[in-house]
Amino acid sequence: MKRGEPLKRVTPLRSRSQLKAGASKKPVRRKYEPTEEPCKKIVKKRSEGKCEICGIRPGQSVHHRRKQSQGGPWTPSNCLHLCGDGRGPDGCHGMVTNTRTQYYQYGFLVYSGESWINKPVLYRGELVVLDDEGAWTPSLDFGQEAA
Repeated sequence: MKRGEPLKRVTPLRSRSQLKAGASKKPVRRKYEPTEEPCKKIVKKRSEGKCEICGIRPGQSVHHRRKQSQGGPWTPSNCLHLCGDGRGPDGCHGMVTNTRTQYYQYGFLVYSGESWINKPVLYRGELVVLDDEGAWTPSLDFGQEAA
């Protein structure tokens, strides 16, 4: 291609009426993870149907402490059952998703280079370490040296 030469369109132009009529791209489907359903079952059993942060409202969605886009797997030690759906400001899931910075220190979120396995989380007011069997053990420290 030489300078000043017009670009050639790879895809045909579509009018707005064509786009509205359903001529747009197919919706993107989320990749199926075989570990998703067993993980959700364990996490919901551990939570006893209530939000694992506030412990008051019913749990509505499963939240990844280390995001899936950062390599966070579907394991009970990486997931929490929270109230709210995470898309809006409602519930604990919305608070964690939309105001992230302070929630890293509580263990509700884990940085991409950090391990979630031994990272304590503030579970209904108590510092605990979650395991993959659906249980938790009390933690003595929260990212600080024990005295």
